[in-house]
Amino acid sequence: MSLYLSRIPLNPLFAPAIKLAANPEALHAKLYPLVPKPELDGERAILFRVDVSDHGPIVLVQSTSAPDWEALELAPRSLREAPATKEFDPSFTQGQRLGFRLLARPSIRKSGDVRDSLTGKRKPGPRIDCRDDEERLEWLRWKSGDHGFAVESVGLTILSVPAVKSDRSPREKGGSFSAVRFDGVLVVTDPDQLREAVRNGIGPQKAYGFGLLSLARVE
Repeated sequence: MSLYLSRIPLNPLFAPAIKLAANPEALHAKLYPLVPKPELDGERAILFRVDVSDHGPIVLVQSTSAPDWEALELAPRSLREAPATKEFDPSFTQGQRLGFRLLARPSIRKSGDVRDSLTGKRKPGPRIDCRDDEERLEWLRWKSGDHGFAVESVGLTILSVPAVKSDRSPREKGGSFSAVRFDGVLVVTDPDQLREAVRNGIGPQKAYGFGLLSLARVE
């Protein structure tokens, strides 16, 4: 399962670049067409996240095929340096400790009280954002059990993100909501499940800059 990880450093002194970094919907629109469909399974998928460094915003993009960044259309001076891409094949072992970062919008799905008029099946209820750190950590523990790892330690950073469309609601006009960046150490409990979590991401709204699980070795 080869994947491609790209770094796109944006120019912190150029206003259009900063505006783009703050708009996940616009970023997705620019990134997605530049990742061709793989020849074997025809599935095209990308995950991305904007990290803030001492040198400015960095857009991290994980894709299932090699992207064509030469076709990336940005305003002049938007890039601090050229995009860089590396291929990697994630492999893990039981009990391995890894540092991790995950930007997510922790939420729970409320049970629906309305049934579909055609199928008679109960419709799923709306997603409700987790309201405090206890609920956010419980969400992460719940997700970890389904994705092949246990959380050893973690810190939370609350970030304000411009409102984007949900999977059931139209895009809100203006405003923002709170996203959570989890940084910590995990322990691998199921290597195969964790490989799938890296490939597919964790949590909802992956098309809007959430779900990319970044891992690093711990000394």
